[in-house]
Amino acid sequence: MLSSPILAFIIACEVGFWIVVVAGLLVRYRLRRPRAGAIVLWSVVALDLALLIAVGVDLHGGASVNNIHTIAGLYLGGSIAFGPRMVRWADVRFAYHFAGGPPPVKAPKTGAAAVRYEWVLFGQWLIAALITAAAIMVLALTVADAAQRTGLYGGFAAIGVVTVIWFVSGPAWAVGRRIGEVTAISGR
Repeated sequence: MLSSPILAFIIACEVGFWIVVVAGLLVRYRLRRPRAGAIVLWSVVALDLALLIAVGVDLHGGASVNNIHTIAGLYLGGSIAFGPRMVRWADVRFAYHFAGGPPPVKAPKTGAAAVRYEWVLFGQWLIAALITAAAIMVLALTVADAAQRTGLYGGFAAIGVVTVIWFVSGPAWAVGRRIGEVTAISGR
């Protein structure tokens, strides 16, 4: 199943991310060492760097570029752009369940707040897309040969597809729903 070393590395990075997050939160709340916990939580950046290096080594070793390299780029961009949000999500829940913190606030489902929420998430995706594009360019210009470079540039299409799907299913959908709500309220 894990025929690609990059796929195995992506899975290891995801597992490692959550291990580091839990460890950081345990240090922060159970050991009551907030600074030490923050340092542990910031170490998730090392996992992202390790993934980028692993893909670079794979390409430098002559690997043919395939979908897993594109997925690695998307994962890297998503991890960097959404990682802090995911850590905050886990932190609030951990504090609530184990340290007497306030209950987590649920994401808004309707109204202007839901539209703003979807635009914020889409903005974070755009940051992830830029990070992914930058990673593609760095790899293409540093370790890839001509054939690998062409394969890596194919990753830009994946970024475009995800961006369109995210926009339609996120902000555009929320705006359409909001227009429906306002129309229903005004009776038009």
